Amino acid sequence: MPLTPDTFLQKLSPEILGSLSEEQLTAIREMLAEALPKSSPKLVDIRWRIN
Repeated sequence: MPLTPDTFLQKLSPEILGSLSEEQLTAIREMLAEALPKSSPKLVDIRWRIN
């Protein structure tokens, strides 16, 4: 399962999650998205054999 901001928000208790405003949830989602690792291009090893 990929890590997303909502993955972390689902771990909050329903009481805490319900007490947050939409503005607060948006700010938390943006912060988590920034903090989560992002996939990056991988190096490709191309080896040429010269005869």
